[in-house]
Amino acid sequence: MSFATNTAPQVDPREKQRPSRRSATRLPRPPHTRPNWLRVALGAALAVVVALGINAYTSSAADVVEVLALQNDVSRGERITDSDLMVVQLPEIESGLDTVPAAERDAIIGQVAAHDLLAGTTVSSGSVADTLTPPPGSRVVGVALSQAQMPAQPLTAGDRVRVVEIAAAGGAIDRAEAPPEFVATVLSVRVAGSGITIVDLLVDGSVAADVASRAAAGRLALVIDSPEGDGR
Repeated sequence: MSFATNTAPQVDPREKQRPSRRSATRLPRPPHTRPNWLRVALGAALAVVVALGINAYTSSAADVVEVLALQNDVSRGERITDSDLMVVQLPEIESGLDTVPAAERDAIIGQVAAHDLLAGTTVSSGSVADTLTPPPGSRVVGVALSQAQMPAQPLTAGDRVRVVEIAAAGGAIDRAEAPPEFVATVLSVRVAGSGITIVDLLVDGSVAADVASRAAAGRLALVIDSPEGDGR
């Protein structure tokens, strides 16, 4: 008796679970795209513009000068204080303008405004002076006034005023005649303390001696005139 021999190859059961490579689903290839040269050129141009802008900004930020400017309005004849000043930066290309360097701040403090100075404007060499020179035929007289000798309304440079003679302490003025009065213009005002205010007045040269002598004796009072008034 003969027996048939099973010669079929043995198959690993795990092989049956593996998908065939041929049966695997293949994904389609993405379509071949060409670079958009217009976008590339625009991007490069934008990068160049940004780089130039940054370079210009950093260059301009470095090429500046610091000068003095007014932080507050200062009227003609008023003395400039530290709080009136501030430091601003200007492009160096404008350094040829008539300006005062920030380093000269201490020299400007205490100077007198040669004309009305507006906040936000730069200080120039011609906008300040040690003192105001009176015009020909005029004189500057300093008058010390108590609170009782002047109005409560604040005085400012440029105010038209009259100084009127008053009686000395304990004395009286002959009422038969009108007391002498003198037309003047306020140049500057400074509080000296103890209720005393020093007012620099611009008066006609012909009456300067009379005003000064009465002021020294404390026999003057100050009256503010209307800007449209005739000074009488």
